[in-house]
Amino acid sequence: QLLNVSHVLARPDGSGFEPPRLDGDQRGMAALDSLYETADGWLALVAAILMVLTGVFLTWEVAGRYLFRAPTTRAQEVSELCLLWAVFVAIAAMIRRRQNIAIDVLFAAVPRPVQRAMDVVALVFILVFLVLTARSGFEIAWESFWRGSTTGTMVDIPIFWEEAAVPVGCAWAALQTLIEIGRAVIGRDWSPHLNEAPDV
Repeated sequence: QLLNVSHVLARPDGSGFEPPRLDGDQRGMAALDSLYETADGWLALVAAILMVLTGVFLTWEVAGRYLFRAPTTRAQEVSELCLLWAVFVAIAAMIRRRQNIAIDVLFAAVPRPVQRAMDVVALVFILVFLVLTARSGFEIAWESFWRGSTTGTMVDIPIFWEEAAVPVGCAWAALQTLIEIGRAVIGRDWSPHLNEAPDV
């Protein structure tokens, strides 16, 4: 949750509890973060379903080819399409939950303000990479769309169906990275660790 239970303040008259007051920037960040948290949750679910479908189609292909001597004409290509979209739509959720691969020996040894600064620098590099990748991916997918390029296989689906996963996933992840940068700069509910969000 964006507002941690540990931050709840007692009212002066002892009648109950109320959340801490947020300034304008923090309220805007809270609303945007809540929106993206919901969207990322759904996209992570979609990615999980696509990964399961990838396994199902590959199992179908292997069983058909080696057990029944009847290889399929579409299972492999559909599984590749599912895998591509699963990987790229899950990037934003991975960044939000800090589940990317990281070496934190030095990071854990420095004070928390320095950790925030290091996190901002790392997120900026991630943002630049995502923006450049999304731009290149969009140009490639757009060219394939206008040319009407297809995979040239038995299924022969439009190739931009696969290529569009790159700009869509990277653009969404770039927006999530901007939110994470804002969270680190403001300092509220920031943490580089999963399910940990104390004030700093």
